[in-house]
Amino acid sequence: MGKKDAELLWTNPQVFPELIEYANFYYGMGLSDQKIDGFKRTVEKLEPETDNLSPISVSLMGKGDIASNWNKQYAWLQDRMSEIGHEVYSCIYAEEIELKAQNTQGPSLEVVRFNLKQSEGGVSYRAPKQLRWAGLEVMTMLCLSPQCFTLLNGKVLPMICANGARFATAFVPIFLCENGEPHIQARWVNHNGPDKSESGFWSRTQIPTIATI
Repeated sequence: MGKKDAELLWTNPQVFPELIEYANFYYGMGLSDQKIDGFKRTVEKLEPETDNLSPISVSLMGKGDIASNWNKQYAWLQDRMSEIGHEVYSCIYAEEIELKAQNTQGPSLEVVRFNLKQSEGGVSYRAPKQLRWAGLEVMTMLCLSPQCFTLLNGKVLPMICANGARFATAFVPIFLCENGEPHIQARWVNHNGPDKSESGFWSRTQIPTIATI
């Protein structure tokens, strides 16, 4: 999983500043010029990515509350998927989302690296102290690389559980592609981890952690 003729599947990070500036303007993220300029300097220093299961991405929190940010990024994601001929189907209501271990004081913008590698023995759901769970960052990653949403089938790339974004009921958003259709679903994950009755589903799913670069 994660390789496709050794081809890098994710968008080149050097393109990120242009995409972030577009989102900032059209979706009202509220990022200052100073913050974007600092982001550009960080991106310029990045080494080329070589691993599809450790992609470089962005943690973006715009102005407003969590629901507002989810809705803005979902609108951005819909537009990005439309550009490549796909719709996104979602059963998630932004007002139900809570974020944990993420700066919600916004606006904030930083470069992060995802870990999509399956842990030994199955899905990992406990993040090492130096890492944090990916929440809204999963949405951002797919806005930057919409082509990869169509590959989240558990074969080319794992389906992704945004464990840093939860509902009060302990459901979490899952980003996946079924029968060629990108979806955002809600699945149950309690304090002990994923529901063991759905082991087949979770064997193709990764709960990623992220680290700031």
